[in-house]
Amino acid sequence: MAGLLLLAVFVGLLLPVQTGVNAQLHTSLGHPIATALVSFGVGVVGLLVAVLWLRIPVPLAEAWSQSAWWQWSGGLRLLGAGLVILGVALIQR
Repeated sequence: MAGLLLLAVFVGLLLPVQTGVNAQLHTSLGHPIATALVSFGVGVVGLLVAVLWLRIPVPLAEAWSQSAWWQWSGGLRLLGAGLVILGVALIQR
């Protein structure tokens, strides 16, 4: 249990690091939305590599037929994208 608590604290500490890295990327890209696109794109590529490397099955057709449309929103990933955009735009101010 203590190990999971430490892991949760570590994950929480990574959030400002992510914002800082994205802010530096924003300096190169020049626009918060472009920065969010690259940030999420790198995440997608990393997850794809992990799925392929670990041979994790992803039964999309079966899952689609057994779930509601709103479950495919990714747990409000659009909200997450908005947070990255705002974090990058606001950190410099």
